[in-house]
Amino acid sequence: MTYFDFVVDVLTGAQTEIVVMILAACVHWIIFGVYRVPAARKNKVFKAIDTAPHSGPKFVRPSNGRRRQMPSQQNSSTQEAALFGLKAALEHANVEAAMKHLEGLVADNDQINLMAVEATLTALVRMAANQGILQTLLEKLRKNCLLKTPVLYNAVIEACAGCRDMEGAEAALKEAAQVGVADSTTYCVLIRAHLRAGKPSCALKTLAAMRSANKTANTTIYNEVIDAIIASKPGLAWGLLEEMQISGIKPNNVTWSTLLKSLQAGMGGADVEHAVKRLDTLISDMDEVLLSSALEALMRVGRSTAAARLLRKVRARSIPIHIKGAHTYGSIIRTCGMVRDCRGAWDAWQEMVASKITPTSITLGCMVEAIVSHGDPEGGHKLLKQMQSRTATKGLVNAVIYCSVLKGFSHQRRFAEAWEVYEEMLAAGLQGQFSSVTYNTLVDVCARNGEIARAGALLEDMVKQGIEPNLVTYSTILKGYCQENRLDKAFALMETMKKSASLKPDEMVYNTLLDGCARQKLYTRGMAVFKEMQDVGIHPSNFTLSVLVKLISRDKRLTEAFEVCDLMSSTYGFKLNVHVYNNLIQACFSHQQKDTARALGVLQRMLGEGVRPDARTYALMLRGCLATSQPQEAAKLLRAAAGLRNAHPCVAGHEAAASLPHGALGHDVIIEILECIVRSADGIATAHMLVSELRFKVPKLELSARLAAKLRQHAPLHEN
Repeated sequence: MTYFDFVVDVLTGAQTEIVVMILAACVHWIIFGVYRVPAARKNKVFKAIDTAPHSGPKFVRPSNGRRRQMPSQQNSSTQEAALFGLKAALEHANVEAAMKHLEGLVADNDQINLMAVEATLTALVRMAANQGILQTLLEKLRKNCLLKTPVLYNAVIEACAGCRDMEGAEAALKEAAQVGVADSTTYCVLIRAHLRAGKPSCALKTLAAMRSANKTANTTIYNEVIDAIIASKPGLAWGLLEEMQISGIKPNNVTWSTLLKSLQAGMGGADVEHAVKRLDTLISDMDEVLLSSALEALMRVGRSTAAARLLRKVRARSIPIHIKGAHTYGSIIRTCGMVRDCRGAWDAWQEMVASKITPTSITLGCMVEAIVSHGDPEGGHKLLKQMQSRTATKGLVNAVIYCSVLKGFSHQRRFAEAWEVYEEMLAAGLQGQFSSVTYNTLVDVCARNGEIARAGALLEDMVKQGIEPNLVTYSTILKGYCQENRLDKAFALMETMKKSASLKPDEMVYNTLLDGCARQKLYTRGMAVFKEMQDVGIHPSNFTLSVLVKLISRDKRLTEAFEVCDLMSSTYGFKLNVHVYNNLIQACFSHQQKDTARALGVLQRMLGEGVRPDARTYALMLRGCLATSQPQEAAKLLRAAAGLRNAHPCVAGHEAAASLPHGALGHDVIIEILECIVRSADGIATAHMLVSELRFKVPKLELSARLAAKLRQHAPLHEN
């Protein structure tokens, strides 16, 4: 083999290695020749974490080999190195080292782009806050004129709030406003910080400052503030709604749902009416969540008429809502039950079933309650059994829903059916779901139906289930004893309760005992109970007084009844209600001398104190006047009750609406009074005139056959 052949063989065998070497040489030339990194910059980058960047001029080698100074590139390089060092220090959570690079960021202050570095500075602010050196950092930022953007001020406010330094957060907003960089978001950040800190009043002040600065909050911020103050300051919350509308910010359904939380029982009538009127304007924009909230709120404040009106619009499809949830159907059904619209409840239930929406236990409970409250416990029981017979809905039936059926039968005094339901619950294996509420319902069934003797077995079952009988349990048993006139048992149970730390008798217990004494005309024993009630610090209520009036008047002590009412109302600071006044009126006519003048004085006093009479008030007055042979007085009172002219002088000076009874006077009462008037001297003419006027006020009034015949017999007299 020649030398040439040997060389060829070697090259052939090493051709791969040669190609790799050539490629490596090319890459080396590209990186270190064309894109060479200047040594000065390289040294600064490597030393950035530990030392400040070199402030001297930067030189680069031009292509001709000579060196020249480039100031703009020098400053740019300094800023880049500082930013690199800043980020590196942040990665190591070294805030002290990071702050050393802040001056490098402003090497050429006129050209620095704060927007490009604000994300890094924001992270630095948060880290400084966590390490407790936020104020030191803020001083550095101000010194180097780096605290200039809304984003940075927002970060400072959040950081101060995170450290619970709300004064610092307030100061940051004030500073941002002074330098002219506070925007809407800056104010909103502080508002949210105050809300998180549980300071809604401070949030309201910031919101006011925001308006003064001509900055506009969005709907979300208003919703958050309203939600924070709705429970404690409902008036302010509704004021914010008006403010939103004046500012052109449209409230959404979340706003309204939140505001509706403020509608609670006992709320002022004017506030409720204002809210109801506002609600009527939302019909077109209402969704199912708002519909549910609206119905629940209206029922809480007892606005059944407004709730019924809203339901009618839903059923008439005036509100374009596609209901998808069982919860909303539950609200509709519950409202129907409360406004006595059983047909509407059934329509909602059937619509839900047709839409293949599976009811929840709550929805089923609402439906059963609606049926039972309509006087149909059998219907509620039937629906329960249907649901229990289906595999898909069997699990929805529980002991709580069964209690509605128990109460329905109990209120109708149908003990046998109620007890059958109880036994059915046991057979269905629901005893494990029994609570004190369940057993209290069962005890009440016994008490209402004269079967209080069964309560002992129920108490034993409670103990076996590990359920402790509570005050309601014993109070119900005590009520049963009183209703069965077993006062000795009731007082013995009372003594047992007083010895227990957890069963201290309350107002309801004392009122029950008082009522038991009143039933049996035990004046002395009842007044002793009343004295003990006050001695143990339990304040009497209007209910207490209504029972006391019965107790005292049945012992023929009419004057004392009035004196006790006046003394208790002034001592404990409450106004007598219609029930107390009714019992006083009844006492006047039950008294030996049947004091009509005093009864009329009670009615006059009621109206003077702004207490509106009810149907029972007028029924007592009318029957009392007839019992004392004063048919003309009764006729004038009937005119007052019906809102007719020439009413009784005792209602003079009061608006007709104030003297009209709550709830219409029953037709049977009207007919009874008219028949008595007809039988009196000169009563025919009076009855004729009353009937002719009553037909306009009570269009469905049907006269009894006897009364109609009597009036027809003397029709010519009336016509003349």
